[in-house]
Amino acid sequence: MKRRHLLLLPLLFAAAGLAQGAEPIPWESLTPEEQKVLERFRGDWDQIPPQRQQRMRKGAARWKDLSPAERARLQQRFQQWRSLSPEEKAKIRQRYDRFSKLPPEKRRKMREKYNWYRQLPPSERENLKQRWKQGGKKGNGRRGR
Repeated sequence: MKRRHLLLLPLLFAAAGLAQGAEPIPWESLTPEEQKVLERFRGDWDQIPPQRQQRMRKGAARWKDLSPAERARLQQRFQQWRSLSPEEKAKIRQRYDRFSKLPPEKRRKMREKYNWYRQLPPSERENLKQRWKQGGKKGNGRRGR
């Protein structure tokens, strides 16, 4: 019986943590910088769930620390995201969900391989893409290391 209680403790702590962060954030309590970044949500702010308000507030704080070049890059990526069809967005979300459920070590290795791939010259990346599409000699991602 004690063991069952021990298993429930993490759930109780998690629930307590959610309850603490579940307070809505009044628009007026946001800093002027946060309000500027989140302006387009002003009219709907009261209808946004508190947990999402918290995430948005954290995002606004990160936004102010970005360089103009980083902001421009993120705005471009956001526009690309908005232009995707619902089906494309769903596929990306599914891939992200699968990736996030992988063990940390496997995610780390995948990031390393991705970074290795991104550092290849464009012509070599194109060659690898063609080989992968043909299903022939698949590289193991170790060439050039």
